[in-house]
Amino acid sequence: MAAVLGLYHSRDPQWRNLTRAAKRSFKPFGQPEKIRWLWRKLGEAGGIQDTSDKALAAFVSRTTGMGVADVRFLPTAQASTVIEALKSWLGRVQRAQA
Repeated sequence: MAAVLGLYHSRDPQWRNLTRAAKRSFKPFGQPEKIRWLWRKLGEAGGIQDTSDKALAAFVSRTTGMGVADVRFLPTAQASTVIEALKSWLGRVQRAQA
């Protein structure tokens, strides 16, 4: 994955013009941030009524079978499962609205 991103960035003129410090500070979304982002998008789309962290923790617990205090503590495999479930749910909500 890093090799693919490196190739992409080497061909992107905006990326080439960034300073070294700016390139080092570039951080793509981590899994916890992506989970929270998808949860908020699902709320904005009308798929859920309660977008609180407590509701997200309950969803994560049901989806993974693990009770975690925060999505930051999810193992990578379970975080991926949650992300895919949220993406599917968001897709269903968006298709229903169309």
